[in-house]
Amino acid sequence: MRAVRIVAVAVGAAALVVCSGTSSASPKRAGQTCGGLPAYITGPEVVFGRPTTLAAAQKLQAQVMAQGFTFTAIEVGCNEFRVVIRGYDTFATAVAIQDEARRSTFRPTVECYHAPDKNGELEVAMGHAPDLDSAKALVALVASRGFVGAQLEADPCGGYEVMMKGFVDEAQANAFAAEAYGVGFNAHLEPES
Repeated sequence: MRAVRIVAVAVGAAALVVCSGTSSASPKRAGQTCGGLPAYITGPEVVFGRPTTLAAAQKLQAQVMAQGFTFTAIEVGCNEFRVVIRGYDTFATAVAIQDEARRSTFRPTVECYHAPDKNGELEVAMGHAPDLDSAKALVALVASRGFVGAQLEADPCGGYEVMMKGFVDEAQANAFAAEAYGVGFNAHLEPES
């Protein structure tokens, strides 16, 4: 059963997982902001541990991989390293990996990673979807009602948000959200914009 779950994660994980190959024993990289790596996209992750040295993180990663969780990565934080599995788009997959890991000696947590702010770009959320197929269907529905150019963004705890971008100011974005709301979408200006 573990092999099936791990293989399901493998395709996405191979594309998204970045394994730290740095030889530095210090977690903080030059120019890095605390709270996560900007290179990662928003989404759920299973965290196996938070060692404070690279050597301890590599040891933990080897132990986790020996139990069959081969697509682990070491994320570099400001005061710690994290041994994680990420690269899937649903919270349910993260929980399934966590459940499988808890059958061994590990007690990982499922966490929701939110990528750094998008530089204040105004965005109107048109709706949310739990998986990629549902999100694509929502994009098609948005387009069928005359709102072309919708984009997908990952939600921190899995799933996707369908977004419209390219607004010149907040008034234009709010007017667009009101129009979309009027034709059945739960549209709203994103508060982080």
